[in-house]
Amino acid sequence: MWLEMSRDPTHGGAGWEFGTCVWSPSRKQQGGRWPFWELLLKVRLGDTIFHLRGVVAIGEEVRSVRMRIGQERFSAEVRKNYGWRCCFPDCEVIDPVLLVGSHIGRWSDALELRGDVSNGLCLCLMHDKAFENGLYTLDRSMKVRINPVRISSVRWANKNLQPFDGRSIRSGSIVPDPKALGLHWERIGFAPKG
Repeated sequence: MWLEMSRDPTHGGAGWEFGTCVWSPSRKQQGGRWPFWELLLKVRLGDTIFHLRGVVAIGEEVRSVRMRIGQERFSAEVRKNYGWRCCFPDCEVIDPVLLVGSHIGRWSDALELRGDVSNGLCLCLMHDKAFENGLYTLDRSMKVRINPVRISSVRWANKNLQPFDGRSIRSGSIVPDPKALGLHWERIGFAPKG
């Protein structure tokens, strides 16, 4: 049995028939060189050949993983702190399945702030992803500050983030920790003025 995985549409001919496939005995008789020629010479008429053109290999395995203890509770407390709505200015997302309690200083960067609600923002999925990728941050007065370097290549961000530059987020009863904001600025390479 042989397994061929090629994304090359010219490889093997248009129909992927056994007679035109590079693995076929008739193709081998035509001669020529190919990096896997020695393997080709081992294929015999009657062998089974599976063509996996454009197929992604998938499967399962058992792994030992490190889990974040308290992450769900942290997320719930952060969302509660912001009244279960996205804190980005004028964002109307209030559906719990579209909200996350996002870390300002990432879990891996701020051991001492991991479970601290002041290290969290309640954001909808889009604003969370934009924050995580450094398209925007917050200044010390909790105003949105757009990262001009990162936003320039993202059309969605130009339309949906840029107009909010300088606008205050909805505040929670527990305000974001300046140390957490500093970690975010360091990670994204952008420290806003203000």
